[in-house]
Amino acid sequence: MKQFLDSYETRGEAETAYPEAKPGSGWTNPQNTFDHLPGENDYAPGGAY
Repeated sequence: MKQFLDSYETRGEAETAYPEAKPGSGWTNPQNTFDHLPGENDYAPGGAY
């Protein structure tokens, strides 16, 4: 879970305020999908579409 604590104009300001923090990467963000949901023409339990 991401939790934004504050905003800074520069990375240096953020590193000074939170020296123990480790920088993240946009590539490590979770990739949410909707593959588990039924499609438009898929049968749904109970007859609902």
